[in-house]
Amino acid sequence: MLSSMYNLEKPLVMLARGFCVGLGFTMLSLADFVYCTPETKFFTPFMQTYQSPEGGSSAFFPHFFGMHLTSEILMTDRPITAKEALSAGFVNGILTNIPGEDYFDLTLLPCIPKLL
Repeated sequence: MLSSMYNLEKPLVMLARGFCVGLGFTMLSLADFVYCTPETKFFTPFMQTYQSPEGGSSAFFPHFFGMHLTSEILMTDRPITAKEALSAGFVNGILTNIPGEDYFDLTLLPCIPKLL
């Protein structure tokens, strides 16, 4: 799945709501556009679950977060907030107009009307 996401020829747009844990967080680094809601928290519990970092996080996170914050995220299981993700350039924007239901108008994502 991750290889397919990495090699995708079309733009990959992702929206994160709530908690993005483990692979749910790390695979976002493969997207072309990432948006989240204000309450989104990103978390990689690799150390407390005795796993090695996966999903490209050790390769792609330093690009967004720098070496020191990447080490803290991956080696101490430090969660980050939506605001921290935005200031690091990990997400394109924090959207407040996303309704709570599972299905919504995709044109609420700022990049979609331009991509279409």
